[in-house]
Amino acid sequence: MKNFIYLFIAIISLTSCSNNDDDDSTSPSIDPVIGEWEQVSFSVDGVVTPANCDENDVFEFFEDGTYTLDAYDEITTGGDCFVTNFQGIWSNTEGVYYLSITPGGPLTAEGTFSSNNTVVNFTVEQGGTVYVITCNRT
Repeated sequence: MKNFIYLFIAIISLTSCSNNDDDDSTSPSIDPVIGEWEQVSFSVDGVVTPANCDENDVFEFFEDGTYTLDAYDEITTGGDCFVTNFQGIWSNTEGVYYLSITPGGPLTAEGTFSSNNTVVNFTVEQGGTVYVITCNRT
């Protein structure tokens, strides 16, 4: 009977062991949006807007859930650009990014990554209009 118990314990011990001891699944994964992104295009309902100061916009997302945006606008049409600095908080729930920015309040954007996470398209739908901001990792 003792041999049976030892055999049973040995079998249970062997079957509960994992051959995947190097798996580090307990460490948190870093969100692909972390880092600095430069806007390269902007479209409204599928129509790409002409290049202007907006294509100088730079987002930087931090691991602590905060981000900054250096938003560039034209002083006059075809003229020089000026920058406005924004700060906010962000979160990611299954690829849907929630951005809180002042002024303007919360914004929901779906992030689609491509090119080995070096390009992201943020799609925002507001009032029946679809905006897509495409950014490259810097």
